[in-house]
Amino acid sequence: MLSFPNFKLASKKYFLIALPFLLMSGMCEDDAIEVEVADNFVNTFHITDKGSFSEFFQTGEVDLGDLIEKHGDVLKSSNLEGVTLTLRNYDVNSITVDAKIEIGDMTVVDNTYTLSDNQAVDLDLVNSFNLIQEIQSGKYTYKVSFSSETPLNDDDFYVDITSNVKITVVTN
Repeated sequence: MLSFPNFKLASKKYFLIALPFLLMSGMCEDDAIEVEVADNFVNTFHITDKGSFSEFFQTGEVDLGDLIEKHGDVLKSSNLEGVTLTLRNYDVNSITVDAKIEIGDMTVVDNTYTLSDNQAVDLDLVNSFNLIQEIQSGKYTYKVSFSSETPLNDDDFYVDITSNVKITVVTN
C-alpha cells in the first residue's frame, strides 16, 4: 500500500486556510447584521442671573445621527444607560436639589441629590426603556429641572448633563 504521510497534514493546513472563505461564501450580501454601540453625549448649560432663584429648567438635545450613520443603516433600538450631572464653576460648597429629567412623556430621573462643584454625580434612572419612539431625525430632546429649598446662590456657573446611550443598528 502506498502511503502519503504528509497528505493529512497538508490537507488540514489547506482546509484551515480555506475555512474563512468557505464560511463567507455562504453569507448573502442581503443578510442584515446588528451592531450594538454605546457613546456619551454631553450637553452644557450656562446658568446666569439665577443666584436668588431656587429653580433651574432647561431643554437639551442628544443627536445620535452621526453614531447611527457610522455604524449602520437602520436604528433598531436606543437605550438610555445612564445620566451624570456635574456643576462647574459653582461658588457655593454644595447644594441639595430635587433633579428631574423627562424625555417626551417619560420621567427618566426623579430624585434628590447633593451637588458640589466639579463633582460628577450619577443620577438614578427611574426605568430603563427604549427611546426609539422619541427619536426623530436621529435626535431626541429632554427637559431637565432641579429645585432646591435654598437659593442657588451663584449667578454664573455651568451644568453638564452627560447621557450614556446604547444603540442597536442594522446594517446590510
